[in-house]
Amino acid sequence: MKYTFLGHPVAMPSYVPPATAWLRHGPFAMWLVKASRPRRIVELGSHYGFSYFAFCQAVLEAGITTECFSIDTWQGDDHAGIYGEDVYQAVQQENFAYKSFSKLIRKTFKNALEDIEDGSVDLLHIDGRHSYEDVKEDFESWQPKLSDQAVVLFHDTMVKERDFGVWKLWSEIEGTRPSFNFSHQNGLGVLFWGSDILEGLKPFISLLEVEAGHRLIVDAFECSAGLLVDGASDQTKTTGPSTIRSRGSTNSEWIERLKKELQQARSKPARLILQKLQYHAAHLASSVTATLSPRNSDRLSKSASKRDT
Repeated sequence: MKYTFLGHPVAMPSYVPPATAWLRHGPFAMWLVKASRPRRIVELGSHYGFSYFAFCQAVLEAGITTECFSIDTWQGDDHAGIYGEDVYQAVQQENFAYKSFSKLIRKTFKNALEDIEDGSVDLLHIDGRHSYEDVKEDFESWQPKLSDQAVVLFHDTMVKERDFGVWKLWSEIEGTRPSFNFSHQNGLGVLFWGSDILEGLKPFISLLEVEAGHRLIVDAFECSAGLLVDGASDQTKTTGPSTIRSRGSTNSEWIERLKKELQQARSKPARLILQKLQYHAAHLASSVTATLSPRNSDRLSKSASKRDT
């Protein structure tokens, strides 16, 4: 079965390495790239490269002009463990398929700042050392590199053990911009940093304006991730779904119907759930105003003024 969410494909990355804590975020990573069409992607901390090559695969499949940079020492750390040269060799081998637009930078995050121009990064994924002090330093030191359209991803927002502190930083910044946090697979925070929201992400932002939309995002990507991961043993790709069009009804009526169907979701076959979620997401995004709410508009205008001063 093939899926879409807000008009863009949801698929499982074809590359699945020996170890990753990112597996069930793969479909969202590919969707995000295809929806936002970023000009430059930077990942801080790649390990075996599952998330990074999900981005690269999406770039290739979408046929977009995007530069991708993976930054890591490929030596490991206290949280990921220390690993050998074989990990970097595996990443090099996988990167060969994307060499025309992908570059591996074997440096510390701080030293790699000189390799990336200010204001050029549309999608930044931070997944290095996970203590509060480290992730805060990574985020703050890379802020000048972010564009006016930037989206920032933070992995492990739900982990509160072994001195992990991403959750703490996330609690401090999630209210400063439009944001969303997936709770599954250790958590993935999505921060819409730039004041100029990319056109392909506006329907997603619209869904965040209502409670039912927020729930739809969670259920759609958790459900699709489960189905796609379960069916990924042959490492085949699932892309190219048909477009779902919405039908007329009042927004309040649809929200009430959504609530009832979501309450029943746990007792229904997963494929049927996903079909309904896709349809309702398309309808709700079209019925909610495409402009940002006053609350989110105020957040973005404040962020822009702070950045410009």
